[in-house]
Amino acid sequence: MGADEGVVVLKSADAALCTRNLTLLIASTLFAGKTNVHVSVSSMPELTAVLQAESKLSAPFTITVYDEDFNDDRAVIELEDLDTDKAKIQLIEL
Repeated sequence: MGADEGVVVLKSADAALCTRNLTLLIASTLFAGKTNVHVSVSSMPELTAVLQAESKLSAPFTITVYDEDFNDDRAVIELEDLDTDKAKIQLIEL
């Protein structure tokens, strides 16, 4: 086993660790009611694409989550911005 093979295995393991299994309650002015989705994603573009498909939205949107520390909504820029794997989010039309 060469050194390069070990690096490939580590990269593969790191990628698996970055995948998040999320349960999201989605609200938006773009559709009626709330939607509950379960997704397994490893990046924000992937999350955005899945949410766009699940909600059948064609308009561009941003994702926000309520921040109790600031008593306000904040944009979700990276997956790490979701503190837990269960969250209430909003889709806001751009």
